[in-house]
Amino acid sequence: MLPKNNKLEKFLDSHHAHECVAILIILNAFVLGAETYPSMRPYLPLFHTIDFILLSAFVIELALRVFASGMRFFKCSWNLFDMVTILVSVVSTFPALSAFRVVRIIRVMRLISLFPQMRTVISALYMAIPGILSVACLLFMMFYVFSIIAYNLFHGINPELFSSLGGSMYTLFQ
Repeated sequence: MLPKNNKLEKFLDSHHAHECVAILIILNAFVLGAETYPSMRPYLPLFHTIDFILLSAFVIELALRVFASGMRFFKCSWNLFDMVTILVSVVSTFPALSAFRVVRIIRVMRLISLFPQMRTVISALYMAIPGILSVACLLFMMFYVFSIIAYNLFHGINPELFSSLGGSMYTLFQ
């Protein structure tokens, strides 16, 4: 374990290192997206090679972070998020676990941990969840009340759209 604030740790936490990793993540997202187009099927071997190279870069970056920070690495929840994201990507490379390949796109979520502004937004959203749930409950109650009103008003006029509470809710939702 290296001492706190060593040169490697400072470099890995620098703006330039974060920008490089962000570029790799965005490149990886483009490659994963390009794989979905039928016209790109001839390039699949190239895409898989690029994906493997990018995953290797992410694993090296993770290993350097653990080496530079030691046990301090595990105290930051964003580092743990990055580690889990990368480990799931590594697991998906084994043929027996190829179903996990779909999860590789989660690497894009690492962008959240790279930039303090994005972390601030996520933290604010997390703090807002109780209020959002209250608003969602209020909206559901209003939707429920108006669905009952719609059923009572329009059941006789259009029974196929307002045949029940569920039918009324579905119609109002549309």
